[in-house]
Amino acid sequence: MKENDPLVLTVLETAALLRISRNTAYSLISQGKIPAVRLGKRLLIPRRALLRLLGGGADAEEGAQACDASAIPSPRSTRPGSL
Repeated sequence: MKENDPLVLTVLETAALLRISRNTAYSLISQGKIPAVRLGKRLLIPRRALLRLLGGGADAEEGAQACDASAIPSPRSTRPGSL
C-alpha cells in the first residue's frame, strides 16, 4: 500500500474496483462477504481487508497497484450530462 492511498474506500469506489454495481456491493456487504465499517451514516470498506479478501494476504498489498482507487473518477464526474 502506498503512503498516499486512502485507508478506507467508499461503497462506490469498492464497486468500481470490483466491477460490480453499487447495489451488488451493498448486498455483498450486508451478507458479510465484503468487510465494512459504519462511521455515522457512512459505510466504509477498509482497503487492507478488501485486499486480503481478494488476494489472500500480504502479497495482495504488493500487487495493489491494480486496485488503485486514486485512478477511479469521482462519481460526480461519471454521471451523464455532468460535463
